[in-house]
Amino acid sequence: MIKNFLTIAEISRKDIRDILSLAERLKKGLIKIKKVLKEKNIVIFFQKPSLRTRISLECAIDKLGGNSIFLTDNEVGLGKREIAKDVILDLNRFVDGIIARVYNHKDLEQMVRYAEIPVINALSDLEHPLQALADLLTIKEKKGKLKGLNLGFIGYGDNVPISLLFASIKFGINFSIASSPNYSIPLSIQEKARIQASQTKAKILFLSEPDLVARNADILYTQQFVPMGKEKEANKIRKAFKKFSVTKELLKLAKRDVIFMHCLPAYRGEEVTNDIIDSQLSIVFDQAENRLWTTIALFIKIYGT
Repeated sequence: MIKNFLTIAEISRKDIRDILSLAERLKKGLIKIKKVLKEKNIVIFFQKPSLRTRISLECAIDKLGGNSIFLTDNEVGLGKREIAKDVILDLNRFVDGIIARVYNHKDLEQMVRYAEIPVINALSDLEHPLQALADLLTIKEKKGKLKGLNLGFIGYGDNVPISLLFASIKFGINFSIASSPNYSIPLSIQEKARIQASQTKAKILFLSEPDLVARNADILYTQQFVPMGKEKEANKIRKAFKKFSVTKELLKLAKRDVIFMHCLPAYRGEEVTNDIIDSQLSIVFDQAENRLWTTIALFIKIYGT
């Protein structure tokens, strides 16, 4: 049974597999959606802007019979007006769960420490586990399997690739990432990933050359080069990633049936060219749709047992 959902790294392979299987059946209409959130109130608290995450969460809660309450940091003032401990101690008395999109992952850990209700990570500086669930489902739909595939990621080594890294390890996907040297996945996380990969035999590589990552890839994945919260460093980051764009020339190095993925929003012409994101190789909007189905499945996993 899952109570909280903060990181892909800490959730079991079985739980993820159960969520993916349930999401697949729900999407195909093989089973009805149980109203596991009937008469339940769920707070959605976002410090950062969102389109897909917010919409998929609110739609999922509605389909499950629940009520969502959206809060921005203007109302909460996390870390300024109130500390995370006090916020969660209040919410324990009013609602049945909190989904938080925060700058600092430690705020989520603080919430969990005092929570009597489920806490779900809707994106932090450490991970984006909701995105990883949708990505796994989408890859399985398109490729018919997970184990043995080669996933190449190009871009900043932050929350999305970190979640993808651990998701890949758990299911035997070979994961490689090309990042500008100053913006790679932190060494402490690389070491943790190597330990987990030694148990599942997944191959992982941390590189700085996009060509090496694209070579023989089944999946090529990128995201916007400048993460939310790093806007002050935007020019410096863009300069560092100037030669990392996903183009037709780069995709020629991948397998003939390669698929292109992006968590969106996309800065067209920057991290990916229009002819790639709009091509038949692109499955970015399938990824977006699957955010709904994996989110519904996650809620059922948490509240339905």
